[in-house]
Order: sequence, then structure tokens, then C-alpha cells
Amino acid sequence: MKYSTLAAFGALASLVAASPVVEQRSTVPAANKVKYNLDMTHFHSSAKRGRRTDALGGKMALVGRRWFGQATESYTLDGDAAYAAIAGAASVEFNRVTPENSMKWETIEPQPGVFDFTLGDKLVAWAQANDQAVRGHTLVWHSQLPSWMNNPAVPWTAATLKPVLENHIRTVVRHYKGKIDQWDVVNEMFNEDGTYRDTIFYRTFGTDFVKWALTWAHEEDPDALLFINDYNFEYRGPKVDTAAAFFQSLVNEGYPLGAVGCQAHLIVGQVSQAGITAGLQKFADTGLLLYLTEVDIRYEIGRGNDIANYTTSQVAQQAKDYYELTNACLAIDNCLGMTLWEYTDKYSWIPGVWDGTGAALPWDVRLDKKPAYTAIMEAILGQPCTVCDTAGLNA
Repeated sequence: MKYSTLAAFGALASLVAASPVVEQRSTVPAANKVKYNLDMTHFHSSAKRGRRTDALGGKMALVGRRWFGQATESYTLDGDAAYAAIAGAASVEFNRVTPENSMKWETIEPQPGVFDFTLGDKLVAWAQANDQAVRGHTLVWHSQLPSWMNNPAVPWTAATLKPVLENHIRTVVRHYKGKIDQWDVVNEMFNEDGTYRDTIFYRTFGTDFVKWALTWAHEEDPDALLFINDYNFEYRGPKVDTAAAFFQSLVNEGYPLGAVGCQAHLIVGQVSQAGITAGLQKFADTGLLLYLTEVDIRYEIGRGNDIANYTTSQVAQQAKDYYELTNACLAIDNCLGMTLWEYTDKYSWIPGVWDGTGAALPWDVRLDKKPAYTAIMEAILGQPCTVCDTAGLNA
């Protein structure tokens, strides 16, 4: 589905450009500073709707109305029937889905004011047919922007960029109102040292762009839960401390931030349940909800993406890491659950980024369950891990 909002875009741009002074501070009316209702009954439960509960999605729904999700795309589902069978409703492994790329700016607004919802709409339709809720990902991110936004010959100013940003957010959220109940409004805005990432949005507006983005998204869909999402949000440090303080200020000022997305792209052998619980608690102390949004736990020892290349004890270490990560989420009342960034190594993004790494998901390249799957299930059930014995790890 394609349509153009170019006229509206032009009118907004003209209006702002005509203004003699561009306001750089937040001008959100007090009436719009609405705090999101954090009552967890806002979210539906798969179990309440009579779904089976003998798989991950069903089990997670039974332990406090929580989610177990997957990231995928319609073209992957269309091209692999065996993969789609596990991803779909019949398996009951997942009760939520996130688009990997089809709702990012370069895909959904490839030309100024011209929106293409084709791929996003296909995934939403698949989710509805398979009884899975949808996380929208992502409205504002410095990466995967269309080429027209990264043209150095046409530098952006506050007067030209703000209406573009507003039009994009409002158009996308309005299009999916009632179909998407969670949005990653801002993605990856912090550096590791606790400073704000130097992006086109931060350079132009400071942190006001975050306040505007939350406000515009909330105005278009007051029922959607709005997130700020980032990686390395799992352990205490300058990044988490700065982010938590900023989020607390947004909450205190009444901006409609409802949740924190912790991506959880982790490394085998470097997962600590106690450490992650402490990191998540720092965010929970703000009163916000939490979600592990892009989970994978990769090997970085040069043996590639096939779990068959790893020793029994190395496989057990990954299972242990998934067990501890799941328990860390379950230990925090505010943690809604977790989404795998693809459920299978077959379609993982990791080998294409770091040579020799991978095998990061609970299903292997042949779509078989790994011990990591069992470990997640046992954590959800509150049972001891039977697949986590790492004795002889270096063997």
C-alpha cells in the first residue's frame, strides 16, 4: 500500500520555515503530558484466550501476562514453509512479532512524504491471522534512513527537519493505530559513556526530539505503549545510569514514555543473572515497564553459525546464559517478557556482521531446538536447569 502525504509535508515545512524564530525547547502543552497507564492488565494474555500453553509463548503468558516474541519478515515467512510453521500460531511458541526492517524509515518512507506500507501491512496481516501482537520498530533511528535524509548537499535545519520528523511519526502511527500496541519510538540514542549519540536528530534539537516524538506518537494512538530502545541496557554503567535519569525526567514531566526496550544482544559466557537483574532494576525503579526486545546470545570463538561445531560444554554454556537471562527478566515485576531477534540461526543477522560468530538463537540452522530452548522453558517454569552443566567447558 502506497500513498503520499507530500502536500501535508509541504504545508508543514512552509509553515515552520516562515516562522522567524524556531523554538528549541520543549513546547508540549501540559494537557498532552499524559502518563501511560502502567496497569499490566492493559495487555492481553494468550492463556486467557484459550491458546495451548505447552510451548514458550503459552508458558510465558501464564507467568504474569508476559510475552515471548520473535522478529521476522513476511518475505522470510513466505519463502520457507517449515520456518513459517514454527513461527505461526499452530506451534504456540510465540505470541508477539516484531518486523526486523519493514517499518524502518528507509523502507516505509523511501521518498519525502511518500509512504510504502506494503511489507509492514503484510506482516501485520500475518500476525493477526496467527494470533500474535505486533511491536512497531522503529520510528526514530539514526541508521537505515533513506538516502534523501542523508544528502550532505542539502543540510537539515531545525526549521526543515522538525516537520519531516512529525509527519513521519504521525503518519506511521496513525496508519497502524489499533493494529500495533507497542512502538519503539526512539532507537539507540545513547553512547556507552553515557553521552547522547551524535545523530542528525540530537545535533539539530538536543533531547527535545525525544519529547516531541513521544508526544506525537501518543496523540495518534493513546493506547499504544511507547518505548525507548537500546543495546547494552542490561548491566549497570554510565549508559544505563544516564538513560535511567533521562527516562525519570520524562516521567516526572509527564511525557508518555511507558517502557524501556533492552535489546539484549549478548555473548556466550558473558551473561550474569545478578548483573542483568541489577541493570533492569535500575530502569524498573523509574516506574517504567521493561521488555527484552532483540534477544540473541552469540558465540565469538570462531566456530561459525552451526551449533554442530561447538562442544557439549559450550552448548551447555549458551543454555545456561539463556536460563539466567530469562530468570533475570522474571525476577523483575515490570519485565513483560522477551523477543528473539529471529528465532533460528538460519536467518540470524549476526554472521553477516561478524565473521566466525553466530549460533546465537534457540533453534539451529536446521530449525531444530537447542538445549537453549529447554533452558528457557525450565526458567519460565521455575525449574532447575537440566541442560546447563558446563563441566569441562574447554574440552
